[in-house]
Amino acid sequence: MGYDARVSFEVTIREGVTREAVEAALKPLLDDSKFDLLDHDDSMEERLAALVDGILIVRADISAGYNFHDHIFLPVVEAVGALAEDAFEATLENQDTGDEDERYTTVLAGPAHLIPEYKTRAARWGLRVEDIHLPMSARGWPLEDIATRECMTIAAFPKDGHHTDAVSRVSVDLVGLDLDEARRDRIARLAVLLAREIAGEELILHPRPGYGAAERVLDAAGEVMRVMDAYDAELNSDAGRSPDGADYEALREVAKCRIERIRHEAVTRSNAIAAPAMEYERVTETSSAPRG
Repeated sequence: MGYDARVSFEVTIREGVTREAVEAALKPLLDDSKFDLLDHDDSMEERLAALVDGILIVRADISAGYNFHDHIFLPVVEAVGALAEDAFEATLENQDTGDEDERYTTVLAGPAHLIPEYKTRAARWGLRVEDIHLPMSARGWPLEDIATRECMTIAAFPKDGHHTDAVSRVSVDLVGLDLDEARRDRIARLAVLLAREIAGEELILHPRPGYGAAERVLDAAGEVMRVMDAYDAELNSDAGRSPDGADYEALREVAKCRIERIRHEAVTRSNAIAAPAMEYERVTETSSAPRG
């Protein structure tokens, strides 16, 4: 007794691995189900194992015994994994059951150090990002609007507080990146997901446009110029003496300190400062805009 099953996987084989080695890895499956390793893909084959340009394709409808999973499927997947260039996913489908939990058995194989990256990619693309939305309690810009901005900030404030007291929790800077509309929307929704995780049920989210690294550096540079101008004006207004070397050395230190701050700002990309209030907000927000 057994069950109708399908074995399927596709994997890139390491360069230098011979066809004989691949065939040996598949041997338990090939012998048990009576088919051969081909050198071409054939969609008409019900039982297919093909090595084409370094890619092994297995797609086989078979009659499996109840020990097939442990005695054939797993050993074959493990043996092929030892020859693989990348991590891959192998699936054993029990076609005799309608129970989705029992129908599919999936195994990850391949180089152990690449499996975490494979899982990360699978999780990334398996996430239903289109289903992520701002909570109904959110204030500020709607999701579809912040997705159009080069920079976005999602701040949060306590339920008993006011949005002018919001603190930036997630800041995204897309300045200089060539991203299409769909990808920007995906990034905005992922930012919302992270912000919701941070805020939990205790905080209210407040999405806003944000300043990017370039804007923050320009702000810091402007501050340097203002400080230096003020220092120079103070020297020139000091009646009774002319500026000497010590004065200019102090001015140089001021410039050095402020320029180092600019460099640090550019490198670390610290929390964004919220942009001025949007036109359709009725409440004017000035110096109390969210800050990280």
